[in-house]
Amino acid sequence: MRLGGGERLRLKELRLKAGLTQDEVAKKMNVDQSAVHLWETGKIRIARKHHKRLARLYKCTVDELFAGGEEHAEGGGKADAGLHVGGENSGRD
Repeated sequence: MRLGGGERLRLKELRLKAGLTQDEVAKKMNVDQSAVHLWETGKIRIARKHHKRLARLYKCTVDELFAGGEEHAEGGGKADAGLHVGGENSGRD
């Protein structure tokens, strides 16, 4: 299931408001840039483990990340497995 148009636009809007590129977000989130693109286009859902970290990065609440939808509450669906880059993971949200 894809995300609604409002969620897609909201993620991109929040990223741009934070003054970040997809590549910068990807590096800070320890994922490939393609994952950020897929989140923004609604082709995959953001894994629950990334919600708080992304909200902090965008200086908003988790609810604001998904304003206008309820996709984030389900926790299931398409995952971003295989889109994580190697390297150190701090283990922090």
